[in-house]
Amino acid sequence: MEVTNVMGRLKMKKLSNIFLPIILWMAMIFIFSDQPYDRQNIKPELEIVIDHFKEDVHPTVLSFLLSKITISYAGKEINVNTVSEAGLIEFLIRKFSHFFAFFVLGLLIYRGFVLFFHSRKLTYFMVSFIIVSIYAATDEYHQMYTENRTPLVQDVFLDMAGGLAGIFFALFFYKKRAEVKNKVTLSSK
Repeated sequence: MEVTNVMGRLKMKKLSNIFLPIILWMAMIFIFSDQPYDRQNIKPELEIVIDHFKEDVHPTVLSFLLSKITISYAGKEINVNTVSEAGLIEFLIRKFSHFFAFFVLGLLIYRGFVLFFHSRKLTYFMVSFIIVSIYAATDEYHQMYTENRTPLVQDVFLDMAGGLAGIFFALFFYKKRAEVKNKVTLSSK
C-alpha cells in the first residue's frame, strides 16, 4: 500500500510540473486582459523616460527614429503624429507583450505534451496550436466585457503567431535535446 501512495504522489508531482505552469500562465494572461486600459497605461512613465533620454543622450535622435515608424493596425495608422512618441512606444510594448505572452503559452503547452507522452509527434504540435488559438480568441472575447478594452481580431492573429513561434521554439529545443541524448548514448557504447 505504501508503494501505491508513493507512486500516486510521484504521478501527481509530475502532472503538477507539467500542467501547473500552463494553468498559471493562462491565469496571468487572463488577469492582464481583465484590467481596464487605465490600469495598464504606461504613457506617463514613458514620457518621463523619453524626456530624460532627450536631455541626457541626444535631443533629436529618438524623435528621428520614431518618426520613421508607421504601422497599420486594425484599420488605423499608428505613428508619432497620431499617438505621440510615448503612445507609439507603448503600442509597440503592448503588441510585443501579446506576442510574448502567447509565445510562452505555446511553448508550455507543447512542453506539456512532450513531457506527458514522452514523444514529439506532429499531432501534439497541431493540438498545441489549436489550444493557443482558442485561448487567444477567448481572451479577446473576454476583453469585450472589460472596461476600456477593445477586442481586436488582429490581436488574436498576433497571439496565434506568438503561440506558433513558441511551439516551433519548443519543437526545435526538444529535437536538439533528443539529438544530444542520442549522441551521448552512442558515444558511451
